[in-house]
Amino acid sequence: LALSANLAYADPITINSQLQCDKHDVVVNALQTKYKESPVWMSQKQEIVYGLFLNKTTKTWTFVLTDNNIMCVVAEGEGFVSSIPIYCCRNRSFTK
Repeated sequence: LALSANLAYADPITINSQLQCDKHDVVVNALQTKYKESPVWMSQKQEIVYGLFLNKTTKTWTFVLTDNNIMCVVAEGEGFVSSIPIYCCRNRSFTK
């Protein structure tokens, strides 16, 4: 809790990074068909929706953000440990 309070007052740092973006449905279709990943978490801040897709079998994951029907892959990788049950976000904005 103290760490998150300190981060709110940290001086901002800009990271230059190119994101892979496409139409929302194109990215979701690729994650679900090619990688067999399902949305397990999402949160919204103002107009941007952030989300995490996981494949529990292969242990791959993808972190995305979406705005105005455009979805961008922020990061992806392999391997994770879950200490909480994984619930899918059906009927939410990631699975229109």
